Amino acid sequence: MDQAGISLASHQKTAPCEAALEREDEEVHLASHLEKIYQLTGASSSDLFVFTSSAAEAINQVLLSVFLKVSRITGKCHFITSEIEDAPTLQMMKRLEELGCFVKTVKVNGRGEIDLKELKEMITPRTALISITMAHGLTGVIQPVEEIVQMGREKGVLVHLEGSYATGKYPFSLEEIGADYFTFGGNLIHSLPGTGALFAKQQSPLSPLIVGGASLRGGPMDVASVIALGKSARQASLFLDTMALEVARKKQILENEIVKTIPEAKILFKDSLKLPNTSVIAFPQMHQEALFTHLQKEQIETSIGGDYQQHIAQVLLASKISNELAFSSLSFSLSRLTTEIEIRKAVETIKKTVDFLAPLSLPPVDPKPFSPSQWNKKLREKIGRFRFGGKFTEEEARQKGMRLVIGRENEIVFSLLVDESDGVIADVKFQAFGPTALFLAAELSAELMIRKDYRRASRITADLIDQQGRDKKEIPAFPKEADRLLNCVLSAIDVACRQCEDIVCLDTSYDVTPIEWDLGENQTGIAGWGDFAHEKKLAIIEEVIDKEIRPYVELDAGGVQVVELKENGELSISYQGSCTTCHSATGSTLSAIQQILQARVHPTLTVIPILF
Repeated sequence: MDQAGISLASHQKTAPCEAALEREDEEVHLASHLEKIYQLTGASSSDLFVFTSSAAEAINQVLLSVFLKVSRITGKCHFITSEIEDAPTLQMMKRLEELGCFVKTVKVNGRGEIDLKELKEMITPRTALISITMAHGLTGVIQPVEEIVQMGREKGVLVHLEGSYATGKYPFSLEEIGADYFTFGGNLIHSLPGTGALFAKQQSPLSPLIVGGASLRGGPMDVASVIALGKSARQASLFLDTMALEVARKKQILENEIVKTIPEAKILFKDSLKLPNTSVIAFPQMHQEALFTHLQKEQIETSIGGDYQQHIAQVLLASKISNELAFSSLSFSLSRLTTEIEIRKAVETIKKTVDFLAPLSLPPVDPKPFSPSQWNKKLREKIGRFRFGGKFTEEEARQKGMRLVIGRENEIVFSLLVDESDGVIADVKFQAFGPTALFLAAELSAELMIRKDYRRASRITADLIDQQGRDKKEIPAFPKEADRLLNCVLSAIDVACRQCEDIVCLDTSYDVTPIEWDLGENQTGIAGWGDFAHEKKLAIIEEVIDKEIRPYVELDAGGVQVVELKENGELSISYQGSCTTCHSATGSTLSAIQQILQARVHPTLTVIPILF
């Protein structure tokens, strides 16, 4: 060690100072933890190590390094990745395309593995890098990385392996595999969030992603996080045999028990080489997002992708899995801490949840992925307690003396029991195949339809459904992405209502609404109106609004309140609910309110809306 202190006496060399000794101890301590990380991955002692804040940072550093040190210098600007990669790789590849590079995505086969023949055909003299995930986090399928690295070596192409899901799950040796780059995130081996690593061969081009220091990552070393990563790597190394044997055995129990309890369930990728802790199971006719949400409510965590990962349905479709199974599958992942008791208890809950959703579910019709949303409290209370789920039969309709009307639009079916004497919808049930948003929209629509005649039901809008689901007036219940599902529900309602057009409803239009007082012989208003006290005039106006106006606007979650009546007959009103944002509040709705009041009360009344 060449550390020296500076004495107060000029030009006098002293013994090493205490700070230098502390730095030496820290370096020795840090080196021991780095050694554990090297041991877990089987990296060569000559490989470069860069500590990162995540796998995403490490991936970005690799791809940008190849662009800066290879593509810009040699003109080799062709990059290859697979169609099932996670967001960091795909998004960085998109950025490289914006920088003038050419990116190709290789397909996977029905086993979920990279198509090696297609990969080989994609490689050209201008190919700079192949970037592949060693094992997929949702399917658990392990890729033939040795063959891919060998193919790259033969063609003079750099190879990057993303190993976040593989690290700590099964033993491998980076030194033997021979990849140029290897990245992983520490969070998946129970390390602290904000930890990750990048390994690179000595001869592989590598540039700092964060500049401003002497090392390959700008800024001071986060010693505490490196130590945390090292400790987690040591634990993961100790439990590699447990993962390979005990966790794999528990995964087999999970798969066997689910298939035994739910015979229609299917284990996907059974013949592929997979991670010992990951399984993809399909539940036909159960939409994955609905099942995922209900299980999450029961404190069973599964995965359908999203955010960092691709949606599982897209990954499965890429792997030649059918639409029905792709949109009915969940990914299960066990940790080394998962117990057999927990697995058996989870299977019971899964069975109960599938049984609950089965009567509400339909075969899939052109399903589309939908990311789960953070539902408000009112909607969360409805999940798992759908009052209107199910269907009616013709026999049930006959027994109740009702007409059975079926309205279907793609993923949603409504069964309405309609009273043929007045067109009133006596009861509603629905079935659906889709995400939780579709079930919630159908449930809210049923609440709005029941005990209303079919004409009023046909006037239900997407805004009214959203208003029905809100627990706070100003916050929408559904995200913008759910618009397609709301429109699907409305279309199904329209299909049902059109089948009732031969039924005569009780006429509730404004021009024939009965009133309880005499309009006077000349039909010009209530006799003696001008002599009434101000309070009596307001009471009469309120009664007319309450009987003939509010029921209509409340159908669309709106409201009307009287603010002021002036001596000259000007009546000021304010709107509530959906009326506050409706353009007809100053048009057709306002005109209708004034016409009704002029006809029922007095022709001198003029209505002025107060808009905020």
